[in-house]
Amino acid sequence: MRKRSGFMMYQLLAVIFIIAVICGYSLINITPVAQSVSHAELEADAGAVAMAITLYRNQMKTYPTTLDALTVRSGIYGPWLNRATPIVDPNGRSYMYVHNANGFAVWSVGPDGANNSGGGGATLPTAISGDDAGHISK
Repeated sequence: MRKRSGFMMYQLLAVIFIIAVICGYSLINITPVAQSVSHAELEADAGAVAMAITLYRNQMKTYPTTLDALTVRSGIYGPWLNRATPIVDPNGRSYMYVHNANGFAVWSVGPDGANNSGGGGATLPTAISGDDAGHISK
């Protein structure tokens, strides 16, 4: 009787099953990492906008009325951000921006689109919370 060389069908199925389990486990563990990277990107982007607001305040002696004011030249100063208007976060949503005599806040509402931090009008949020990301200056 002649001996056959090669793999049996059950051996191939076992290898394919093991590879599928490893891939599935990897995808489950990668998802939280991708979400934390996205949040870090939101925080960094909001920080850049906050820095531009601070620079605007130092040069113009007042806070910008809107974030769009950061993208245009005003006299010998500006633009403070090199972006097209409207200024949006990495999720494509407009940043929330509030200022008063005590400071300013700029934040993204995050992937869920809900303002978890509060604030609005002339009221600064007390903290950036939920999946929101941003900066409060007082």
